[in-house]
Amino acid sequence: TSSHYFNNNVMESSHQTLETSDTETIRKARAAAACRKTRLKRKNEQLELDARNEELLREQEKFRAEIATLQSEIQHLKKYSQYGGIDLKTQNLLLRAEVKRHKTFVNHIKCMISNIPQYTSLEKLKLANEGIESTIGQVIGMCYTSVLDRSWQIVEYKPNVKQMEGVKIVCRYQFLPEGSTPENATRLNFRTDVYNMPIACDKMKGVCSNLDPKVEKEYRQKYMDLVEGEMEMQSIIDFELDKLDMDFRVLGLSESSEQKPDVVSLSSNENIPLTDAERSSLRPLKVYRYRETRKPLVGEPHQAMEKIELRSCIDKISVNAFGFPRSKDAKNFLANSKSKQHSFGNGETGNRSPEKLEVFLAVTSEASHEVGPILKPTDTGVVRFQESFIEGHVFREGEKGPEFTDTTEVKSFPLLTGNCFCEYDRKILTAFENSPNATPTRIPSKIRIDSEIMADFVGCLLATTNI
Repeated sequence: TSSHYFNNNVMESSHQTLETSDTETIRKARAAAACRKTRLKRKNEQLELDARNEELLREQEKFRAEIATLQSEIQHLKKYSQYGGIDLKTQNLLLRAEVKRHKTFVNHIKCMISNIPQYTSLEKLKLANEGIESTIGQVIGMCYTSVLDRSWQIVEYKPNVKQMEGVKIVCRYQFLPEGSTPENATRLNFRTDVYNMPIACDKMKGVCSNLDPKVEKEYRQKYMDLVEGEMEMQSIIDFELDKLDMDFRVLGLSESSEQKPDVVSLSSNENIPLTDAERSSLRPLKVYRYRETRKPLVGEPHQAMEKIELRSCIDKISVNAFGFPRSKDAKNFLANSKSKQHSFGNGETGNRSPEKLEVFLAVTSEASHEVGPILKPTDTGVVRFQESFIEGHVFREGEKGPEFTDTTEVKSFPLLTGNCFCEYDRKILTAFENSPNATPTRIPSKIRIDSEIMADFVGCLLATTNI
C-alpha cells in the first residue's frame, strides 16, 4: 500500500511538472510572439519614419533647387533691368510670358480632353518666343551680375594647346542657393570669357547661326567620351539631336528691315500674315529635340530621356560695356565694381551715360513643361526632362581687331545625380583639379575640359570654312 501511494504521488508530481512545463512553454511562446509582434511593429514604424524622412529630404532638395533657380532668374533679370537693358515693351513681353505659362497649361488640358488641336503654328511660335525673351533677359543679366556680385569666384586660365596660343580665358562661377558649397548646391552658374580667339567675328556669327546638327553632335560625342573616361560616368548608348519641323519657319536670322520674319504653315501651305506689332515682337528661332539613351543597370530597361530646346540668334544687340570687361581688367574688375556701378547710371556720380557695345547674341533654353508638349508631344516610353537650363553666347569684335573674336559664354546648370543628362551631372560640374596654367591653381575641372573641346573646334574652324 505504501508502495502504491508512493507511485501515485510520483505520477501526480510528474503530471504537475509536465503541466507546469507546458504552461511555461506556452507562456514563453506567447511572450516570444508578443516580442516578435512588437519588434515588427517597431520595424514597420522605423521603416515608415525612414520613408517619411526620405520624402522630406526629397522635398527639401526640390525646394532648394527651386529656390536656387528663382534666385538665379531674379538676380539676372534684376541686373538686366537695373542697367537699362530692358524697356517697357520687353517688360510687357516677359509679363505676358509668365501669364501665358499658366493659361497654356489650362488650354493644354482642354486640348487633351477634347482631342481637338488648339494651337496654330503662329501661336506655337509666339509661345516659344515668350520663352526666348525671358532667356535673353537672364543671359544679359547674368553678364552684369557675374562682374558685380562678390559671391562669384574668379579664375584666370591660359590653355596650353597650339590652337589656343595667345588666348586668355577668365572664368567666373557661383553655386546656389546662396551660401552653398559644391557638395550641397543645387545649381551652378558659370561664365567663361575668351579673349583673342583667332577667328574673325563675322565668321563666328555665321557658324553659330547655321551650325550643322551633325557637327554639334560630333562635338557633344567628344565631350561625352572625355567625361566618361575621366569621371567614370554611366555610359550613354546613343543620343540624338534633331531640328524639329514645327510647321513654321522664320526667314533670316538677323532682324534688319529687309529681312522681315514670315510664318508659313507647311501642312496647309497657307501663308499666315503677321501684323507689324506681331512682327516686331517675334524673335527668329529654331526648335530642337535632344535625346539621350543610357546603358541600363542590371535588370532595368534602357533609360531614354529628352528635352525640347529653343534657340535664337540676334545680331546688333546693344548692351552696357561694363558687363564685358576688357582682357587686362577682367580678373580684377570686381575690385572697382562699386565705383563702376555708381558711374553707370544710378545717379550718384553725375549723368555719365554707360558705354555701349553692339554684340551678336546666341541663346538656348529648355521649353517649359507647359510649352514643351505643345511644340512636340512626348513619345511613349521616353521621359521628358524638365529642369531650368539657359545658355548664352555673346560675340563681339576682338580687342586685337576684326580678325579676332572675344566671346562671353554664360550657362546656368541644375546640379543633379542619378538619371539625368550627362551635361547636368553634378559629378562633372562639381569636380575640381589643380592646374599650373591657372590663377588660382585650383579650378573646376569643367574649365579645362571645355577649353580642350573649344581648342578642337577652333582648330577645325581654322582649317575649313565649311564647318
